[in-house]
Parts: sequence; C-alpha cells; structure tokens
Amino acid sequence: MNRTIFLSGSISADPDYIKKFEKWEKYWKSRNYTVYNPVKECQHIVDRAIIHSWSEEKLWLTSMVQCINIITNKVDNVFFISDWKISEGATGENYIANLLRKNIIHESELSD
Repeated sequence: MNRTIFLSGSISADPDYIKKFEKWEKYWKSRNYTVYNPVKECQHIVDRAIIHSWSEEKLWLTSMVQCINIITNKVDNVFFISDWKISEGATGENYIANLLRKNIIHESELSD
C-alpha cells in the first residue's frame, strides 16, 4: 500500500481549520506519508473564486470535485479528523472513500 493520505474534516464550521489541518499534515508527514491537505489543495480554487466572484455554492462544489478527484486517483488512505461527521463535505468524502475501498483511519483510532 502506498503511503499517501488525504485529510478530511470540518472546514466551514471550524474557525481554526487551517491550524487543525496543518497539525495533521505535519503528523502524517513525520510518518513518511505524502499528504493531501484539502486546504492547500483547493487554494487555487479559492483564489479563482475571489477573482471571479463565485457564489459560496460554486466554490464549495468545485472544491468537492477537487477533493473527490484526489481521493479517487491519488491516495490509498483517508484520515478523518474527529469533527468530520458535522461536515457535509467530509461526510461525502467518507462515502466515496468507503465505496472505493480506501483504507480509512479515524483520529479516535490513533494511539499517539
């Protein structure tokens, strides 16, 4: 199994989401994983949305397509941060990850 992992968790409901995702990116990189952090992976989409005055819905949908593409084509593991169940996007990512038989890791399963 490749050491690639996608981070999934709440973004819009957490004002400190950037720090949260950076923390987990650092954690997995220290374990020699190639990490796909959606905050960073979707930054170009956010930039485009600002320039073109996209609606929040268009920004969210375009970001979700990007994240689903990463889960589908680039990773073997998906890590779910403890708050993932309150996120519509992360809930969708969980469905896709299960459907594609990705290795799923939950924060609550970690021992260190």
